[in-house]
Amino acid sequence: MPSHDAEALFLTWCGSKVWATAMTLARPFPLIEPLFVKANSLWSALSNADRLEAYSGEGRLGDLASSDEEMISELAEAFRLYRDKFGFIFIVNTGGRSAIEVLAICRARLGNSVETELVIAAEEQRKTIESRLRQLLEK
Repeated sequence: MPSHDAEALFLTWCGSKVWATAMTLARPFPLIEPLFVKANSLWSALSNADRLEAYSGEGRLGDLASSDEEMISELAEAFRLYRDKFGFIFIVNTGGRSAIEVLAICRARLGNSVETELVIAAEEQRKTIESRLRQLLEK
């Protein structure tokens, strides 16, 4: 895959330009394990500003978009409240979770402090990156 395509793909997984560029420059990966190690180590090394950049995009419903209209409306409202409170999109690894579970998680996390949410969002983003790497390797 050409570098510009790889970087564009990485940016769809994580909005941090620093992370996407570093992942692109680290290629090729001779084995699967070094790919995951590098993705995690680069994510862990990001500054708070770079992480906030990753969270600055538009929130996506992903697989949850297949929910009924009322659920989509409730999710959108919870996501809006979250962004209004914390200043960044709601980050959660949705793999295997229903829309009702994601809504409950979002509503529960609205009670957290910004500092707590930054820690939780970082871990959820790390899990999302890992999940997307696994999906890519399965293709």
